[in-house]
Amino acid sequence: MACPIFIGNMDAQNQDTLPEHFNSAEAAGEFWDTHSAADYWDEMEDVEIEFTLHEQDQGWQDAARWARMKDGSDCPMCLDGHLPVNPFSFLVVELAHSYVRLPRNQFMRGWTLLILKRHACELYELSPAELAGFFAEVALVARAVAGIYRPAKLNYGVFGNLCPHIHCHIVVQQAEDDPTKPLNMHEREVLLAGEEYDRMVRELALAIHVAA
Repeated sequence: MACPIFIGNMDAQNQDTLPEHFNSAEAAGEFWDTHSAADYWDEMEDVEIEFTLHEQDQGWQDAARWARMKDGSDCPMCLDGHLPVNPFSFLVVELAHSYVRLPRNQFMRGWTLLILKRHACELYELSPAELAGFFAEVALVARAVAGIYRPAKLNYGVFGNLCPHIHCHIVVQQAEDDPTKPLNMHEREVLLAGEEYDRMVRELALAIHVAA
């Protein structure tokens, strides 16, 4: 279960209106109080966005591109993981070591993603402080997600088979879900109304603030 790889963003004119990142839940809340997720998705429909979907990507089988992704020169998560909106997800909040994002595809309701802020591909590349800090943030966000969705179980996925940049999926499993079924976040796509994304982003930002 690796993140789809998206390359490309909104045009420069639109990007100039966006803050580079949110450094607190309050900053995220202030941004989404005056901006609409629905508006951003509408704008993106009018912008040419080049992207590679997971079905088309070869991961490490494309050795040349994989090398560029690993060294950071062609890393999609470095490219737009910090932006308030990218073709894949919404930024919820910036933490000390990670960007917390809500994926557009809510096939598993509550699915949340943490992206390591600096480029690294393996956990052993992190200092002890970075490693502890990143996973402390995973636990913090997990507490917030659990408080909202009351799951039977949370799953944690650190794979990187399509994009090697360190990131962790928090996946919400409910009582009606099959516990023997392998995780496949690309099994189907469930898109929501823009207003629902707005609500989910604000709710998660507040829950993270409270959990902290």
